Amino acid sequence: MPDSSKALDSPNPNRGEDLTGLPRPGGMTHQGCIYSGDAEFLDMALPFLRGAVEAGEPAIAATTPRNLCLLREALGDQGGGIEGVESVRFGARPPERITVFDRYWRRHAGTAARVRILAEPVWTGRSPSEIDAWTRMESALNALFAATGIWMICPYDARSVPAPILADAVRTHPEMVQGRHAVPSPDYVDPSAFAPGGGPRTLRPAPPRRAERRFGYADFASVRAWVAAYAARAGVPARAAADLVLAVNELASNTAEHGSGRGSVRLWTEADEVLCEVVDDTVRGPAATSWRPLAPMAGAPPDPHSGRGRGLWLVRQLCDLVEIHSADGATTVRLHMRLSR
Repeated sequence: MPDSSKALDSPNPNRGEDLTGLPRPGGMTHQGCIYSGDAEFLDMALPFLRGAVEAGEPAIAATTPRNLCLLREALGDQGGGIEGVESVRFGARPPERITVFDRYWRRHAGTAARVRILAEPVWTGRSPSEIDAWTRMESALNALFAATGIWMICPYDARSVPAPILADAVRTHPEMVQGRHAVPSPDYVDPSAFAPGGGPRTLRPAPPRRAERRFGYADFASVRAWVAAYAARAGVPARAAADLVLAVNELASNTAEHGSGRGSVRLWTEADEVLCEVVDDTVRGPAATSWRPLAPMAGAPPDPHSGRGRGLWLVRQLCDLVEIHSADGATTVRLHMRLSR
């Protein structure tokens, strides 16, 4: 099933048992599942999805093409109301996936008290920084959607996912599904431990050989032109280069609205990507914390009523990866943009 417009619909009418450890009313349930074969995957997925059909709850399965085929065959006619989509098309980056979750919940919240989401992360081909961002997202989901009626299971295939990622799965999910049962995760940690500033996490230093330019209130136009010229020389595709310029402009504008109004932009190229840092390095007092409440949430959709968080949310949508670090009154936002997408 190539996209979410197709249902899980082939001929096998078996019925399954529901999982134990049912979600608590009025809040999110976020469970992980480490599986080592087709049978273990189905032991988890079938009761979860069949239970949605029986309860009349919206459900979507985002997993591998092979697993989608297994689900079609096993669910048969029961799968007609379940959406299916390949994981790689269900949000390629953490901010995109969070947005998909948010939209799915909002789409059904008016008519359903609970929705079920089977969401398998994509770990293949990820850089260490990207793996770190995905792990932070898995943890942040517990806070971002705490007040929703989302019941989510995140499968991890032990045949292909490295052991350190499997270990983090137990730390980022309050419960783990084993077959047909859900049990409390013995190693679960609070999302604040994964948030920027919540632990020893720091950005690796920018290289000495880099392009750098300071800016003030009157310099935003010239900074945009400078970033565009660098991206073109480095070989960033035109569409991605335009996204990078817009992201830098948004961050520089944030320094005018929330910070000192002055800072630095640094650019350099590594392997297959261009990196850009926007540093508000003279923030003091209350303004020094203006971005920090937004940073831990890994790209949360902005609250439509508060008006806060729109700029950083936009930046996360535009770039391949966004890293944030605040220390001693200075905030650094590092943007990653691949040379090919």
